Amino acid sequence: RAGTAVLAARRGPPAAVSMVRRTNLWRWFDRRYGDLAIPANLDRCLDALLAYRRLQVLEPDRERLRAAFGEGEPTYGHLFDLLHRQHADRRGRRRWADKSLHTEHSADRVFAELPDARIIHMVRDPRDRYASILRRYEGRTKGVGAAMGRWVSSLRQGHRNLARHPGRYLFVRYETLAS
Repeated sequence: RAGTAVLAARRGPPAAVSMVRRTNLWRWFDRRYGDLAIPANLDRCLDALLAYRRLQVLEPDRERLRAAFGEGEPTYGHLFDLLHRQHADRRGRRRWADKSLHTEHSADRVFAELPDARIIHMVRDPRDRYASILRRYEGRTKGVGAAMGRWVSSLRQGHRNLARHPGRYLFVRYETLAS
């Protein structure tokens, strides 16, 4: 399967990036709680975000998030950016990156809400990717068709994103990078 990473926030040297993996913010939280300008919706969203196990690595500070959120546009992208910036700031990093699966399907929203964002779409040979799945899940042999379907869907969406967002969307072959 292909993977995607969103790079955002303030500009700085490449080494000044705070990278986390699989927060899945765009997949699981985007637009799920209604208009975040409504305080009750923001509170429900924050409750869910703070309870989500994968976000614990960000060590979010609810009160700081709430205060900073009120200073910008009441969008999901703004909230996700604040979560990551809080984490990056604590580590002395000027930029943040999030390696989550399926972000290619949210690229239009990412770019609309995070104007400085870039997406790197990592593509791995599907045979190697499936071999990795077999190792991870103890030889489970079912699902090769579904895995291949997800891989093809990801690539198709990535090519659409590349055409829609030139200069902001990049494909990288895993094998090329590894070699």
